[in-house]
Amino acid sequence: MIFIELRVDLGGVDLLPHSFLSITHPDGTILEYGLVPINHSKDSSFGLSGDGQIKVEIGSPEGTHEASVIADQRFLTTDQYERLMDYINQSIANPPKYIVMGKWWPGEGTNCTGWAVDAWNYAGLPVKWGVTNNDAWNPYGQGMVAKVRAMLSDPSDEAIAAVDRKSTRLN
Repeated sequence: MIFIELRVDLGGVDLLPHSFLSITHPDGTILEYGLVPINHSKDSSFGLSGDGQIKVEIGSPEGTHEASVIADQRFLTTDQYERLMDYINQSIANPPKYIVMGKWWPGEGTNCTGWAVDAWNYAGLPVKWGVTNNDAWNPYGQGMVAKVRAMLSDPSDEAIAAVDRKSTRLN
């Protein structure tokens, strides 16, 4: 079973919001992927802009990185999985510049939300306004829209409703 979740951390214990992807690979391995700033020099604007990197963590069904909400979740076809991994591997080899305000800010770069949305769309997955389209520009807005969609029982989530992987999932 190949499965993807778009997870959003609205701050949590470290007070840093983050959007990232959790992928269950064909062999059952779960890995989490997200764009983060490289914050190792005084010239890095405290991590608000500069070089980015794709952070890869070993995941679990409960999640390794803290998440406040599962913004979207889908089973993947082999074709979608291959496109997604192509995007991720290209990003690891040549990471985008990081800018906290995302690709909507003047200049070159994106943030964690923009990168996750771009990966989602590159794979050809269904788009949800405010969650997986280009209107989602930061974890706060993305997480709030996802929570509202869940409260309104978004019918596009019904395909996943039978999956009981975690109590905080949108189903």
